Amino acid sequence: MKNKILVPVDNTPVTQDVIRLADSWGQRLDAKLFFLHARSSEIQNLVERGELIDPKEGFEHYLENTKCSSELETIYRFGAPYQTILDAEQEFVPEMIIMAAHTHTMLGRVFLGSNTDHVLHEGHTTMYVYKQPQKSMNQNRAVVPIDYSPVSNEVIRKADQWALENQVELFFLYVQETPEMMNVSAVGGGYYTTSSDYENRIRHSSKQVEELEERLRQRVRENNVTSPYQVHIDFGKPYIKILDLCEGLMASTLIMASHSHTTAGRLIMGSNTDYLLHHAHCSMYILKNYELDEA
Repeated sequence: MKNKILVPVDNTPVTQDVIRLADSWGQRLDAKLFFLHARSSEIQNLVERGELIDPKEGFEHYLENTKCSSELETIYRFGAPYQTILDAEQEFVPEMIIMAAHTHTMLGRVFLGSNTDHVLHEGHTTMYVYKQPQKSMNQNRAVVPIDYSPVSNEVIRKADQWALENQVELFFLYVQETPEMMNVSAVGGGYYTTSSDYENRIRHSSKQVEELEERLRQRVRENNVTSPYQVHIDFGKPYIKILDLCEGLMASTLIMASHSHTTAGRLIMGSNTDYLLHHAHCSMYILKNYELDEA
Protein backbone atom coordinates (compact mmCIF):
# COMPACT_ATOMS: atom_id res chain seq x y z
CA MET A 1 0.00 0.00 0.00
CA LYS A 2 1.26 3.47 -0.89
CA ASN A 3 2.52 5.68 1.92
CA LYS A 4 0.47 8.72 2.90
CA ILE A 5 1.34 12.27 3.92
CA LEU A 6 -1.29 14.57 5.44
CA VAL A 7 -0.82 18.23 4.49
CA PRO A 8 -3.11 20.79 6.19
CA VAL A 9 -3.25 23.94 4.05
CA ASP A 10 -4.96 27.33 3.87
CA ASN A 11 -5.17 30.12 1.29
CA THR A 12 -2.07 32.13 2.28
CA PRO A 13 1.08 32.49 0.13
CA VAL A 14 3.06 30.15 2.41
CA THR A 15 0.85 27.39 1.03
CA GLN A 16 2.97 27.39 -2.13
CA ASP A 17 6.05 26.56 -0.07
CA VAL A 18 4.16 23.85 1.78
CA ILE A 19 2.99 22.29 -1.52
CA ARG A 20 6.57 22.19 -2.83
CA LEU A 21 7.86 20.76 0.43
CA ALA A 22 5.13 18.12 0.53
CA ASP A 23 5.88 17.17 -3.07
CA SER A 24 9.56 16.62 -2.28
CA TRP A 25 8.63 14.39 0.67
CA GLY A 26 6.01 12.61 -1.42
CA GLN A 27 8.60 11.64 -4.02
CA ARG A 28 11.12 10.70 -1.36
CA LEU A 29 8.70 8.42 0.52
CA ASP A 30 6.74 7.29 -2.55
CA ALA A 31 3.70 8.73 -0.81
CA LYS A 32 0.31 10.04 -1.81
CA LEU A 33 -0.37 13.57 -0.58
CA PHE A 34 -3.66 14.39 1.13
CA PHE A 35 -4.11 18.17 1.08
CA LEU A 36 -6.60 19.03 3.81
CA HIS A 37 -8.35 22.41 3.69
CA ALA A 38 -10.27 22.89 6.93
CA ARG A 39 -12.32 25.90 7.91
CA SER A 40 -14.39 26.78 10.92
CA SER A 41 -18.15 27.24 10.94
CA GLU A 42 -17.63 31.00 11.44
CA ILE A 43 -15.69 31.24 8.19
CA GLN A 44 -18.25 29.12 6.39
CA ASN A 45 -21.07 31.41 7.59
CA LEU A 46 -19.23 34.46 6.22
CA VAL A 47 -18.76 32.72 2.88
CA GLU A 48 -22.42 31.73 2.66
CA ARG A 49 -23.52 35.31 3.41
CA GLY A 50 -21.25 36.62 0.67
CA GLU A 51 -19.12 38.56 3.14
CA LEU A 52 -15.97 36.59 2.42
CA ILE A 53 -14.47 35.02 -0.69
CA ASP A 54 -14.37 31.25 -0.34
CA PRO A 55 -10.90 30.53 1.15
CA LYS A 56 -10.57 27.31 -0.81
CA GLU A 57 -10.31 29.37 -4.01
CA GLY A 58 -6.98 30.73 -2.81
CA PHE A 59 -5.66 27.26 -2.04
CA GLU A 60 -6.85 25.91 -5.40
CA HIS A 61 -5.13 28.82 -7.16
CA TYR A 62 -1.81 27.99 -5.47
CA LEU A 63 -2.20 24.28 -6.18
CA GLU A 64 -2.90 24.92 -9.87
CA ASN A 65 0.14 27.19 -10.17
CA THR A 66 2.63 25.14 -8.15
CA LYS A 67 4.31 22.16 -9.76
CA CYS A 68 3.52 18.97 -7.88
CA SER A 69 4.54 15.60 -9.32
CA SER A 70 3.31 13.42 -6.45
CA GLU A 71 -0.03 11.66 -6.49
CA LEU A 72 -2.45 13.84 -4.54
CA GLU A 73 -5.99 14.23 -3.29
CA THR A 74 -7.69 17.36 -1.97
CA ILE A 75 -10.07 17.16 0.97
CA TYR A 76 -12.39 19.89 2.24
CA ARG A 77 -13.76 19.70 5.76
CA PHE A 78 -15.70 21.97 8.12
CA GLY A 79 -15.11 22.35 11.84
CA ALA A 80 -12.39 23.41 14.25
CA PRO A 81 -9.26 23.12 12.09
CA TYR A 82 -7.07 21.36 14.66
CA GLN A 83 -9.77 18.78 15.42
CA THR A 84 -10.35 18.25 11.72
CA ILE A 85 -6.64 17.61 11.26
CA LEU A 86 -6.58 15.14 14.15
CA ASP A 87 -9.65 13.36 12.78
CA ALA A 88 -7.98 13.09 9.37
CA GLU A 89 -4.87 11.69 11.03
CA GLN A 90 -6.95 8.87 12.51
CA GLU A 91 -8.77 8.31 9.22
CA PHE A 92 -5.76 8.16 6.89
CA VAL A 93 -3.00 7.03 9.30
CA PRO A 94 -0.25 8.97 7.49
CA GLU A 95 3.47 8.41 7.83
CA MET A 96 3.92 12.16 8.25
CA ILE A 97 2.09 15.45 8.71
CA ILE A 98 3.46 18.58 7.03
CA MET A 99 2.04 21.95 8.04
CA ALA A 100 3.05 25.58 8.30
CA ALA A 101 3.72 27.21 11.64
CA HIS A 102 0.52 29.21 11.97
CA THR A 103 -3.18 28.59 12.49
CA HIS A 104 -5.03 27.31 9.46
CA THR A 105 -7.98 29.70 9.51
CA MET A 106 -8.67 32.84 7.51
CA LEU A 107 -9.34 34.94 10.60
CA GLY A 108 -7.38 35.17 13.81
CA ARG A 109 -4.17 33.77 12.33
CA VAL A 110 -1.40 33.97 14.93
CA PHE A 111 2.17 32.80 14.51
CA LEU A 112 2.34 29.28 15.86
CA GLY A 113 -1.26 29.36 16.93
CA SER A 114 -3.38 26.79 18.62
CA ASN A 115 -3.81 24.52 15.59
CA THR A 116 -0.12 23.65 15.35
CA ASP A 117 0.13 23.29 19.11
CA HIS A 118 -2.89 21.00 19.32
CA VAL A 119 -1.73 18.74 16.52
CA LEU A 120 1.76 18.43 17.98
CA HIS A 121 0.46 17.63 21.44
CA GLU A 122 -2.43 15.36 20.55
CA GLY A 123 -1.27 13.77 17.30
CA HIS A 124 0.74 10.56 17.04
CA THR A 125 2.50 11.17 13.74
CA THR A 126 5.93 12.50 12.85
CA MET A 127 5.61 16.14 11.81
CA TYR A 128 7.46 18.64 9.69
CA VAL A 129 6.57 22.15 10.87
CA TYR A 130 7.51 24.56 8.11
CA LYS A 131 8.66 28.10 8.84
CA GLN A 132 9.56 30.47 6.03
CA PRO A 133 13.37 30.74 6.12
CA GLN A 134 15.15 33.98 6.80
CA LYS A 135 17.50 35.15 4.05
CA SER A 136 20.50 34.82 6.35
CA MET A 137 19.82 31.16 7.14
CA ASN A 138 22.21 28.46 5.97
CA GLN A 139 20.13 25.88 4.09
CA ASN A 140 22.92 23.32 4.43
CA ARG A 141 22.92 23.11 8.23
CA ALA A 142 20.67 21.20 10.61
CA VAL A 143 20.86 20.95 14.40
CA VAL A 144 20.10 17.56 15.96
CA PRO A 145 19.72 17.56 19.78
CA ILE A 146 20.01 14.08 21.26
CA ASP A 147 20.28 12.35 24.62
CA TYR A 148 21.23 8.73 25.29
CA SER A 149 17.76 7.22 25.36
CA PRO A 150 16.79 4.53 22.80
CA VAL A 151 14.85 7.07 20.71
CA SER A 152 18.08 8.95 20.01
CA ASN A 153 19.24 6.16 17.71
CA GLU A 154 16.17 6.67 15.56
CA VAL A 155 16.72 10.43 15.53
CA ILE A 156 20.34 10.00 14.43
CA ARG A 157 19.46 7.58 11.63
CA LYS A 158 16.57 9.70 10.34
CA ALA A 159 18.72 12.84 10.47
CA ASP A 160 21.51 11.11 8.54
CA GLN A 161 19.12 9.90 5.85
CA TRP A 162 17.57 13.36 5.52
CA ALA A 163 21.00 15.04 5.40
CA LEU A 164 22.27 12.74 2.65
CA GLU A 165 19.21 13.43 0.52
CA ASN A 166 19.45 17.20 1.02
CA GLN A 167 23.25 17.65 1.12
CA VAL A 168 23.13 19.02 4.65
CA GLU A 169 25.74 19.03 7.41
CA LEU A 170 24.47 17.83 10.78
CA PHE A 171 25.36 19.40 14.12
CA PHE A 172 24.67 16.87 16.87
CA LEU A 173 24.18 18.51 20.26
CA TYR A 174 24.13 17.03 23.74
CA VAL A 175 23.21 19.37 26.59
CA GLN A 176 24.02 18.34 30.13
CA GLU A 177 21.31 19.96 32.19
CA THR A 178 22.31 21.80 35.34
CA PRO A 179 20.08 22.34 38.39
CA GLU A 180 19.51 25.76 39.89
CA MET A 181 21.72 25.07 42.92
CA MET A 182 24.25 22.32 43.37
CA ASN A 183 27.39 21.09 45.11
CA VAL A 184 30.01 20.50 42.46
CA SER A 185 32.66 18.82 44.61
CA ALA A 186 32.65 15.97 42.09
CA VAL A 187 34.27 18.26 39.54
CA GLY A 188 36.80 19.99 41.71
CA GLY A 189 35.10 21.11 44.88
CA GLY A 190 33.22 24.19 45.89
CA TYR A 191 29.59 25.24 46.29
CA TYR A 192 27.82 27.37 43.71
CA THR A 193 24.50 29.07 44.19
CA THR A 194 23.46 29.26 40.55
CA SER A 195 23.56 26.95 37.59
CA SER A 196 25.50 29.55 35.59
CA ASP A 197 28.37 29.31 38.09
CA TYR A 198 28.46 25.57 37.54
CA GLU A 199 28.23 25.94 33.76
CA ASN A 200 31.22 28.28 33.72
CA ARG A 201 33.19 25.91 35.93
CA ILE A 202 32.41 22.79 33.93
CA ARG A 203 33.18 24.40 30.58
CA HIS A 204 36.73 24.87 31.78
CA SER A 205 37.01 21.22 32.80
CA SER A 206 38.49 20.14 29.47
CA LYS A 207 38.76 16.50 30.49
CA GLN A 208 35.05 16.18 31.19
CA VAL A 209 34.13 18.03 28.00
CA GLU A 210 36.39 15.73 25.98
CA GLU A 211 34.80 12.67 27.60
CA LEU A 212 31.31 13.92 26.79
CA GLU A 213 32.31 14.72 23.21
CA GLU A 214 33.79 11.26 22.74
CA ARG A 215 30.66 9.63 24.13
CA LEU A 216 28.55 11.62 21.68
CA ARG A 217 30.83 10.74 18.76
CA GLN A 218 30.61 7.09 19.74
CA ARG A 219 26.81 7.20 19.71
CA VAL A 220 26.89 8.78 16.25
CA ARG A 221 29.39 6.19 14.97
CA GLU A 222 27.27 3.34 16.31
CA ASN A 223 24.50 4.50 13.99
CA ASN A 224 26.79 4.47 10.94
CA VAL A 225 26.32 8.13 10.05
CA THR A 226 27.81 8.88 6.63
CA SER A 227 26.73 12.50 6.12
CA PRO A 228 29.06 15.34 7.19
CA TYR A 229 28.63 16.14 10.88
CA GLN A 230 30.04 17.85 13.94
CA VAL A 231 29.40 17.23 17.62
CA HIS A 232 28.76 19.91 20.22
CA ILE A 233 28.55 19.73 24.01
CA ASP A 234 26.96 22.39 26.19
CA PHE A 235 25.71 22.84 29.74
CA GLY A 236 22.53 24.44 31.04
CA LYS A 237 18.87 24.42 30.10
CA PRO A 238 18.53 22.23 26.99
CA TYR A 239 15.94 24.35 25.19
CA ILE A 240 18.04 27.51 25.64
CA LYS A 241 21.25 25.86 24.45
CA ILE A 242 19.51 24.24 21.48
CA LEU A 243 18.11 27.61 20.46
CA ASP A 244 21.52 29.26 20.93
CA LEU A 245 23.17 26.77 18.58
CA CYS A 246 20.43 27.08 15.97
CA GLU A 247 20.78 30.86 15.97
CA GLY A 248 24.58 30.79 16.08
CA LEU A 249 24.77 28.49 13.06
CA MET A 250 21.77 30.11 11.35
CA ALA A 251 20.59 26.55 10.76
CA SER A 252 17.55 26.10 8.54
CA THR A 253 16.26 22.93 10.22
CA LEU A 254 15.97 21.48 13.71
CA ILE A 255 15.55 17.69 13.88
CA MET A 256 14.42 16.30 17.22
CA ALA A 257 12.24 13.79 19.02
CA SER A 258 8.96 14.81 20.61
CA HIS A 259 10.15 14.71 24.19
CA SER A 260 12.35 16.65 26.57
CA HIS A 261 16.02 16.09 25.71
CA THR A 262 17.32 15.18 29.14
CA THR A 263 18.32 11.77 30.43
CA ALA A 264 15.70 12.02 33.15
CA GLY A 265 12.12 13.18 33.17
CA ARG A 266 11.49 12.69 29.46
CA LEU A 267 7.87 13.56 28.70
CA ILE A 268 6.03 13.42 25.41
CA MET A 269 6.03 16.97 24.02
CA GLY A 270 8.16 18.15 26.92
CA SER A 271 9.14 21.71 27.68
CA ASN A 272 12.11 21.67 25.30
CA THR A 273 9.98 20.93 22.24
CA ASP A 274 7.29 23.40 23.30
CA TYR A 275 9.76 26.21 23.84
CA LEU A 276 11.57 25.61 20.55
CA LEU A 277 8.33 25.35 18.63
CA HIS A 278 7.48 28.89 19.68
CA HIS A 279 10.93 30.48 19.63
CA ALA A 280 13.08 28.81 16.97
CA HIS A 281 13.00 30.54 13.59
CA CYS A 282 13.90 27.43 11.61
CA SER A 283 11.67 24.63 10.39
CA MET A 284 11.29 21.64 12.71
CA TYR A 285 11.32 17.95 11.79
CA ILE A 286 9.75 16.35 14.87
CA LEU A 287 9.99 12.57 15.14
CA LYS A 288 7.50 10.52 17.09
CA ASN A 289 8.11 6.87 17.90
CA TYR A 290 6.26 5.92 21.04
CA GLU A 291 7.55 2.36 21.23
CA LEU A 292 11.09 3.66 21.46
CA ASP A 293 10.09 6.49 23.81
CA GLU A 294 8.75 3.95 26.28
CA ALA A 295 11.91 1.86 26.23
